[in-house]
Amino acid sequence: KRHPDNLFLVIVDENLELGDGISNHETISGSECIQRIRVTLDSENEKKMLALVRSANDSPQDLAIYTSRAHGYMPKVPLQGMSVREMVAPLWAERFPLVKRGSNNEPEEPDPDDRVTSIESLRDLTLISPAELKSLLKQVDAIAVRNADNNLADRWPVLWEKLHQLKGDLKTVNVDDKFTRAINEIESMRGGTAPADFMSKWLVIRTDVVFDSGK
Repeated sequence: KRHPDNLFLVIVDENLELGDGISNHETISGSECIQRIRVTLDSENEKKMLALVRSANDSPQDLAIYTSRAHGYMPKVPLQGMSVREMVAPLWAERFPLVKRGSNNEPEEPDPDDRVTSIESLRDLTLISPAELKSLLKQVDAIAVRNADNNLADRWPVLWEKLHQLKGDLKTVNVDDKFTRAINEIESMRGGTAPADFMSKWLVIRTDVVFDSGK
């Protein structure tokens, strides 16, 4: 309401982490949040928003859910300037085909330089920083390593959620395949129970992320 003439781009990760630690930890669906926001807004304000879901999961079933709740989908992949333009520009143009009007109320073409500047800023906003990766490593350590004397099976659901989030973030910044081994190690642990060699796998993942994220 404070910006009635603006258009809004909303990008939300599908897996949103709430709380900290184990007892008050919760993961909620970003696409469900978008759906609730769209329902809450009146039709005129909803038309001013382009809401996209960002996720590493891209099965047909997942995509059908995302597109039913949001206006579109962005994969969690390494983002280069051109790839961001290729992903977002068509969605923006489809959502807002006429974004400027001249003094005679006729549609005008948007300034190409404005679009490039906006997309480059978007790339900066959607990249994962090394500090964020290392923060997530510490969260996994807090659940797994620092509580090693307790039963890992009891903590596996929360631990897997963190690992799944880490995998998605690594896929976002996996330029030159430098995190591919860590991504594959996490995927190999998918399942309802913790693997017997979890600590060995985690040490490989942690070493790769700490080493390569510092480059």
